[in-house]
Amino acid sequence: MWFIVYNVNQIRDSKYMESTPQKFLTLIYIIFLLSINILLTHEALAEKPEIKIGTQRLLETPIDFTPIEKFLEVEIPEYKFRIIPYSPTPLLDSFYWGEIDFSLCTPYTYYLIMQNKGCKILATLTIQGPNKKILKLQAGVIICKADRVDINLLTDIRNKTIASPGKDYFAAWILPLYEFSKHNLLPIHNHASVIFTGSHEATIQSVLNGVADIGCVDAYILWKLTNEGKINSNDIKIINQKEPNINFPIPHSTDVFPEYCFISQLNVPEELQRKIAVALMRIPPDNPLTSVIGFAGFSTPEDYSGIEKILKTIRHHPFEKPIRIGFKDFVISNWQSIIAILLIWILLTVFVITLMYALH
Repeated sequence: MWFIVYNVNQIRDSKYMESTPQKFLTLIYIIFLLSINILLTHEALAEKPEIKIGTQRLLETPIDFTPIEKFLEVEIPEYKFRIIPYSPTPLLDSFYWGEIDFSLCTPYTYYLIMQNKGCKILATLTIQGPNKKILKLQAGVIICKADRVDINLLTDIRNKTIASPGKDYFAAWILPLYEFSKHNLLPIHNHASVIFTGSHEATIQSVLNGVADIGCVDAYILWKLTNEGKINSNDIKIINQKEPNINFPIPHSTDVFPEYCFISQLNVPEELQRKIAVALMRIPPDNPLTSVIGFAGFSTPEDYSGIEKILKTIRHHPFEKPIRIGFKDFVISNWQSIIAILLIWILLTVFVITLMYALH
């Protein structure tokens, strides 16, 4: 604005103001300068469209996502970005109502959204593991106090108290339940008492303090807390520890599964989806959030199709009710038992008939 005032004053005091034609031209020039100023001011004040990204809380302590927001704004300068932390239920509601455009969520949350509204996976979260190895898998770990000589196997959970952050925590409850199902320990409430603590840290402490006998937490979070010296690994015993996995070299008790996924609303323009996906892949493995939560950027989407089998097996929402199996499926899945029963029936029948003939 200052340059316009300067030019106007110069024109007003100059000799060009002496004649009427000159005054007219001067007026036109002033209007021209003012028009340019209005356009520049409007451009400067124009609000960029805001992209809202909802994320499930990764830790209980608040996380400053500003560096990631700024990075995305540099990569895609025509938009502003805001990352909003949610607990699972509010995140689902916000996505359903279209209050957020994208979401970083667990495989379980993704499945619910996919079934109820639909979405598109753009990327899979990666985390920094031992020796700065980039990991894109997650798993659960089942623990007890190191001095518990009565707890060594999964079957030892009977008549014990099990703690978990919550019923919808994927690595800390859904994957452990799937592991329990392999040992015929479901429904879990028929074998043990269950308490939900609200966080991974609280679950670990409940085990160490004796409030719970067994705890189920995210294997990566336990590893990170012990690696940072916040938990003494000598105080904890891992139950049902799996063989070392080259793609997930962290002690764990359950099957591994792809990490959090980054999803988009279906009504987001494809061009914007593409730009977001490219920007996510460009986030460097070492960034301001790496030391805080182990965040190491994103990779191309992993396969999440196995989640339905897990949920059906453990009868977790939306599969709480027993699944009806058709006669054909029943025969296919139990053909060996059916043949064995038929053979036994035939043998018994032959034996009875032979015995009757012998008596007569």
